[in-house]
Amino acid sequence: MLLYRCARALLYTLAVSASILFIAGRGQPNCTVAAFILIPVCMLLYFLQKALWMRANQRMPLVCVEAALVNHRQVYAGRVPNYKASYLTFETEHGEQLEFEVSREEFERIQLGAKGPLTYRGALYVSFRKPQAE
Repeated sequence: MLLYRCARALLYTLAVSASILFIAGRGQPNCTVAAFILIPVCMLLYFLQKALWMRANQRMPLVCVEAALVNHRQVYAGRVPNYKASYLTFETEHGEQLEFEVSREEFERIQLGAKGPLTYRGALYVSFRKPQAE
């Protein structure tokens, strides 16, 4: 997790540096070249950071707890038109609240107040099953 945080901090630092070089050094070719070198490096670090985050979560144990859906929200995210990131917040039987980003299908499938077994690994949502009605 430390490596992930370092990659993320370096990514933000380089992205800000590239932006400053590009904006402030418009008339100077060396600044523009440096900015265009930093941009691919930032992209590479972004993908490295995502891979490290995924790897760290995949190494976590699979946890299954009884939980209830207490909140759900959608947030417009990114530059893609009409893209909404969907989040579900569960409260476990021990009172702990866990929030996960889920697909739109999962978001629409689970109703607020639903109770059942929640399975997750680290910060990754795996599944939530509502008990069958009897």
